[in-house]
Amino acid sequence: MTPLQTLGDLDTPFAWNGRRLYRAEDLAPGTPVPFELRGAVTSVATTSSETRLMRDPLGLNKLFWAQGASDTLFLSARPKWLVAEGFALEEIRAVPRGCILDLRPGAAALSRSSIVPKQWQEARAEWAGTASIKDIGTRIRCNLDWYLAAIAEAYPRRPCVRLLLRRAGQLRHRRLGRQALLRRGRGKYRPRPSRLRGERGPRDGRAPVP
Repeated sequence: MTPLQTLGDLDTPFAWNGRRLYRAEDLAPGTPVPFELRGAVTSVATTSSETRLMRDPLGLNKLFWAQGASDTLFLSARPKWLVAEGFALEEIRAVPRGCILDLRPGAAALSRSSIVPKQWQEARAEWAGTASIKDIGTRIRCNLDWYLAAIAEAYPRRPCVRLLLRRAGQLRHRRLGRQALLRRGRGKYRPRPSRLRGERGPRDGRAPVP
């Protein structure tokens, strides 16, 4: 089997299948290909006989590789660690988004699967050459907002959920997280009209939210 060496820490995984968060054992070699996976994940999982490399469909988490001496495969979440190991930028490649690579001993070639949803590929072909960058960005933003809202409602008290929402810019209005928390056993949330308009209360002393 090809020797592997991981440099630095991999990006923190936060992957979801529509019902629950994925665990490390769900992504191990030999498990079914997770076609329902959404969210952020980079996985380098190894057993005594097999290795599986995985990157999420959106490419949120990163995974780069370079081939070293004696066919050793060096992996890293950032190219800088591979450069520090002595590789030139021209020698560094990225694992494509939504790609699963299974390396098995004695196999003539590695096994490759894609978990990029078919409808995403169809939409890409449909929009190619006709949609503006603004239209594409708006569509991506709407889908991402819906996805994050579903996660926030299902796991309202997990700090990692709050972190993911903050990174995505969802907490700038402070409504999504608050609504999710209150739906889960804390009563129904009814925001005041001034809050919906983004206005601050008189005690805040802060400017209205744009």
